[in-house]
This record gives sequence, structure tokens and C-alpha cells, in this order.
Amino acid sequence: PRTNALKEQAVTIAKNNVWHILSQHTPVELFEEFFSPEVYDIMTEETVRYSTDARSDHEFQTSAEEMKVFLGILILTGYHRVPSETDYWSDADDLAVPIVKNAISGSRN
Repeated sequence: PRTNALKEQAVTIAKNNVWHILSQHTPVELFEEFFSPEVYDIMTEETVRYSTDARSDHEFQTSAEEMKVFLGILILTGYHRVPSETDYWSDADDLAVPIVKNAISGSRN
């Protein structure tokens, strides 16, 4: 009983502190806390390393900017579904997703 009340009070205080901290930032700023420039650099390095080691593609290159685009597309495709992955680049009006089609090639190896 008393222990539960103390736990509830601690949870309430923690929630209020979190909300106070979160309210000081924009959604983009909060996103960038998790996906900092260093994270994109690591993603870039590891993508190139994978291409070199696993696929023996020693000429493959990418950039942190491309990693941002790729991550954005992954987020988008998580909630905007089409029947097939290739449909994101379709020419059909009812399937194509122009923001994806214009951002990155569907045939990028």
C-alpha cells in the first residue's frame, strides 16, 4: 500500500520531468537526438563495409545524405503499403509513390 503510493508518486514525477524536457524540443530535434550525424556516418560505413565484404562490390559508394533518404523511405514504407516493393517505383498512377520514385532509384544495387 505505502510502497505502491511511493512508486506511483515517483512515476508521476518522472513523467512530468520527461514531458517538461520533451516540451522544450521540436519533433525534428528529438528525432535528431536518436539519428545524429554520427549515426548516419556509422550507417554509411557499415553499408559500404557490407557491400564490400558480403557482396564483393568494392566500387559501391553511398553517403550520409543517401542514408537519410533511405531511412526516410523505410519509415514511409512502414505505413504506406503497396502490393509489391517494386510498386513504389511503378508507372501506374494507382501504385506509384512519387516521393520514393523521385528520391532514390529502384534498381540501386
